[in-house]
Amino acid sequence: MSASLEVLSATPGVTVQDLGRPGWRAQGLSPGGAMDPLALAEGAALLGHDPAMAALEMAGAGGRFAVRRGGLVIALTGAPMAARAGGRRLIWNATHRLEEGDVLEIGGAEGGHVRVGGAFQGGKTPDPSQPYHDSFVGRWENAGPLASAQATFVNDTTLIDVSSHGGRGGTAVVWSDALTTFLGGVDARGATGGGAVEISSAEDLRRADLGNVDVGA
Repeated sequence: MSASLEVLSATPGVTVQDLGRPGWRAQGLSPGGAMDPLALAEGAALLGHDPAMAALEMAGAGGRFAVRRGGLVIALTGAPMAARAGGRRLIWNATHRLEEGDVLEIGGAEGGHVRVGGAFQGGKTPDPSQPYHDSFVGRWENAGPLASAQATFVNDTTLIDVSSHGGRGGTAVVWSDALTTFLGGVDARGATGGGAVEISSAEDLRRADLGNVDVGA
């Protein structure tokens, strides 16, 4: 018997959706289908599935799901949401292997993750005991390494938006190994908590206009 995902609890916004039934409006059948067809297609591509296959669509918040009768692979796409399974965080826009007995917990929508010029603190080995670890590194622990720029310039017409209307604000990192100039803005506000922002350089932080950086809830 194949593995399955049992729904333990779900918010009202969780539905089973596919591409809908276009072309039947004259017969009284609404098109229906996923509100985010791109996320549906991205999930199918990550899993190698037919894009017409159905999926669970979650509007704003998810629920708790248990893996039964063996392991399986899931894809998480669309607006980033807080997700955990088997004691680990799950990053968005990626596939994850879940084993029998794992409980998948998906919470509210969260802000995204933007890195300009490099990773947090230039990609230094993080210290999990530090209070900043969860916001800057822990939430994105599987994001992978990123090469650092020698010089990073962000002009005054640029807005980095990692805000969230349904959950915690996201994370924005602006970094360089030699020279950082930041004249733009960052919106890391969140409905349930503010996000985290780093604007820095290993050598010279030439200018950082913090008046347009908002990490409030």
